[in-house]
Amino acid sequence: MFFNFKKKNDKGLEKRKEPRVRFYQASYFLPVSQSEESGTFECWFNNISEGGLSFETNLSKMKEGDEVKVLYKIGTKYRNDNLKIQFASRSLDKYKYGCAFVDSDENRKMMIDEYFKMKSELFDLHW
Repeated sequence: MFFNFKKKNDKGLEKRKEPRVRFYQASYFLPVSQSEESGTFECWFNNISEGGLSFETNLSKMKEGDEVKVLYKIGTKYRNDNLKIQFASRSLDKYKYGCAFVDSDENRKMMIDEYFKMKSELFDLHW
């Protein structure tokens, strides 16, 4: 069979506390590694919420529990945040990582809230 449909079970339940929004953006991340030197890698962010974000990359060495530093832009402001990988999966030649923000930040929360509002207003205008 060509398609692999997910079955509904405990693992398939939504675990996020906050709503997420699609967030397509090319940027960079830096794996935080104790044992080896690492460089900066390109990635594509897929979505964002107040709790974290997810991204795709070609780098396959990361696993759940690893930490990364990411650079991204919301509106006109750049952010550089630390995240912890919550899940890792592979899709063809890309690797997907779902991450949670390590620390809370009120400024980041407000920026993401404003981004949600802007996206929902744009969505309402088109529909």
